[in-house]
Amino acid sequence: TEENVVDYSSHTLDSFDFDKDSGKSVLCYSKYGSTSNVVCAFYKNGKESCCIEDVENVKSVSCNSKLIAVLTDNEVLCYNYRGKLKTTIDLTFNVDSVELDSSGIYLFSGSNIYRAKTGRNSTLEVE
Repeated sequence: TEENVVDYSSHTLDSFDFDKDSGKSVLCYSKYGSTSNVVCAFYKNGKESCCIEDVENVKSVSCNSKLIAVLTDNEVLCYNYRGKLKTTIDLTFNVDSVELDSSGIYLFSGSNIYRAKTGRNSTLEVE
């Protein structure tokens, strides 16, 4: 139906992810002429569950059935599908991408993979 169609034609799609088990998805776009990003999550039926405005410097997004992970230049922000911030992971090194699954958050930095837990705020440091 037309009510589920969102026109992003004047914006730039930066990152997106789809969870095949739950059918939920997340996308990140930059509004035309803006330096900040908007992160939107969608239910299986395509209905928007939440939109998080003004997120700075998003590098990638990931989702699973319960959470949305947003990787920025210096942190990972985990939200539920109502848009409530649940976990913040501060980063002390460069991370290229993030992947969220049922067992945790995986952070990819060059040839290294780091695992972090959701549910508690923390700082991830290189050993």
